[in-house]
Amino acid sequence: MKTFLVSLKRFNRKYRQFINFFCIALLLAIASMNIYQMHSEKNAELIKHVNKLLAESSMKQDSLINEIDKLKLGIEESSIRKYKVTNGQLIIKDVRSDFNELECLRLATLIYDECDRIGVKYSYALALIQTESRFNYKAISNVGARGLMQIMPSTFVSIARRYGYPYEEGDIYDLKKNIKIGILYIYILKQKYDRSELVSAGYNGGPKIAANYKLHMNGDNSAFIPPETMKYVGSVNKNYQKYRKILGE
Repeated sequence: MKTFLVSLKRFNRKYRQFINFFCIALLLAIASMNIYQMHSEKNAELIKHVNKLLAESSMKQDSLINEIDKLKLGIEESSIRKYKVTNGQLIIKDVRSDFNELECLRLATLIYDECDRIGVKYSYALALIQTESRFNYKAISNVGARGLMQIMPSTFVSIARRYGYPYEEGDIYDLKKNIKIGILYIYILKQKYDRSELVSAGYNGGPKIAANYKLHMNGDNSAFIPPETMKYVGSVNKNYQKYRKILGE
């Protein structure tokens, strides 16, 4: 009897442990189901959030790549500008030994920036200016052409009006405006003529002389070209070829 009672107590203890274990397992299962349901409801929202972050990250990456490309381009353009202005300064100094370094640098920079802005070869502009005035921004010719670019007052006013540039009497002597209108005049001629020699002839002698020079280039030696223009075109072309090599154009 005593042995039976001991066995019964042991059974009850094990049975209670089993019941307790079963209840705990059941509670855990229910809790897990509730947690899963809760996460399932938030799952779509979570996926949307992750996708949004990925999209933003991709956009930021694309934007960063664009900024890097712009920075590289800016550095490249800055390096080209520095190289050309530095060599332009040396070209001017070689012609004008009486100019100090600052004067040469200022001229080289103003001419390059205007050429780069409008789309004219820097080497050609330097060659033309060297022939026109030898970089003397106070020059006045015997026919009345003025300044660095040796522009006639009537041409200066005509171009300024045509392109809407404000001007006042005496602006032709302003270095920046003289360069601006002069480089623009080269650009206008470049759009009309397909050869640098014709641009030079047009700049020096006007449209009729440029037309005659074109006939001359095509083998018509009867076309009249003033000796001054022949010499002028040859001088510009010689310096143009020289400066192209120096500037790598």
